[in-house]
Amino acid sequence: MQEHTKKNFSRITFVSALVLVSAIAMVYMYNIYKWGDYPDFGFSVKTATGIEIVGIVTENGQKSGMQVEDRILTVNDKTFHSILEFREAMNRELGQENTYLLERQGRVFHVTIPNTPIGFQAAFAKSGFLFLLGLCYMFIGMLVFLMKPHESTSWTFFIFVTMIGLFIIFLNKSGKTSPFWLETVHIFAYTFTPAVFFHLAYSFPEERDLLKKHPHAQFLPYVASSILFLCLRSITPTIMDLPKIWLIVLMTYMTAAILFFLGSCIQLWLKSHSEIVKLRSKMILLGAAISATLPLLDFVTSITFQVYLLPHPNYYVPFFIVFPIFVGYSIVKHDLFDFDAIIKRTYGYVLTTGAIAGVYGVFVLVSDVAFGRFEVTQSPLFPLVFILGVVFFFNPIRNRAQKFIDRVFYRLEYDYQDTVQKISETMRSLLKLDEIGKSIMDTALGAMFIDAGCVMLLNRGIKYMNVLLQRGKGK
Repeated sequence: MQEHTKKNFSRITFVSALVLVSAIAMVYMYNIYKWGDYPDFGFSVKTATGIEIVGIVTENGQKSGMQVEDRILTVNDKTFHSILEFREAMNRELGQENTYLLERQGRVFHVTIPNTPIGFQAAFAKSGFLFLLGLCYMFIGMLVFLMKPHESTSWTFFIFVTMIGLFIIFLNKSGKTSPFWLETVHIFAYTFTPAVFFHLAYSFPEERDLLKKHPHAQFLPYVASSILFLCLRSITPTIMDLPKIWLIVLMTYMTAAILFFLGSCIQLWLKSHSEIVKLRSKMILLGAAISATLPLLDFVTSITFQVYLLPHPNYYVPFFIVFPIFVGYSIVKHDLFDFDAIIKRTYGYVLTTGAIAGVYGVFVLVSDVAFGRFEVTQSPLFPLVFILGVVFFFNPIRNRAQKFIDRVFYRLEYDYQDTVQKISETMRSLLKLDEIGKSIMDTALGAMFIDAGCVMLLNRGIKYMNVLLQRGKGK
């Protein structure tokens, strides 16, 4: 009963989290759409250096003579101390102009920039790619959780990629966000991203002894992030107005968390007693190092020295893509989440149904657009003919899709040679007997889609079989 209650609580929490992050994503997506009608002021600033330093210059600003790293002293002869005062000093209607007093290498001069419409294409190019990448991170977390629900590892990874997804989504806003509470979400993403790195380091790809002895220790980073969040939110409602000292605190916390995670992967790679954990740690280490190192350096140098290593946050996209690629590779090659014995056939049916429903929906839409205006569609016989056509065309598609799902997820009737090859490679690459047995068990159970089994060794002395490893509740 207690286990059933835990699963229900886990299920409700997961659905609630999905609804919440989906609502935030939809509101932000609407902002991207509205930013198409937003004025292009010729520049934008970055979180790391605050509102006084020009971080990005558009073509409109370049024509007027503005450059990256210019310091803004006044807007329309008005001084400012916060993002709200900055915006109030600006002329924000299309067709109007704004005059900025700039400082560049000790020289002070004025620049006048007209307000031209950004356009949806430019707004999406600036904010849309990072938005889509953030959604992909969240989708990966959701998929992992659904494949292996209610497990602590799945929860840890889901929380991690969801928070990273939120962080990425808010990296490059094209204009003012509406409603204003999205700014609080922005601060939340910045302050809690370090916490998920600490949490992941203690739990993944192998749970540390500290968590086994003291499970509540995993919440300590979130306590620290909560305190930091409350402090920052009490100082300012938007992260753009943070004093530099608090930006440095945030930078230090973020850097320490990422370095701690990378160090944890290095330690497991070099010191773990499990060869599987070593392989998984190496892949996660490489993916995380490539994804985080250069963006983190850009964040640090921009705060500390006002030097930008990358001219635009969209240059982060290729780096951020690397981590999920390495995770996917580790899932396929090193069974990162032990999925082979976990994924059930019903999950494949869900995928098949979803694919067929999508193709069917497109087919119906195209048919309605192409033939809806003809009188033949009004005939009583048309629905019958249409249904027969759907059965005729979509049944082969359904069969092909089902075979594809079987081959990808279960490898039932086609991959016996591949299974034997994987077992052979395992016996050649691993040195310890228990690791070989575990890998053989994982491979065989996944390929044959069974829940229980054992590996036995022949004892030649007494001519009996000794059980090396047993999995599941088989008899």
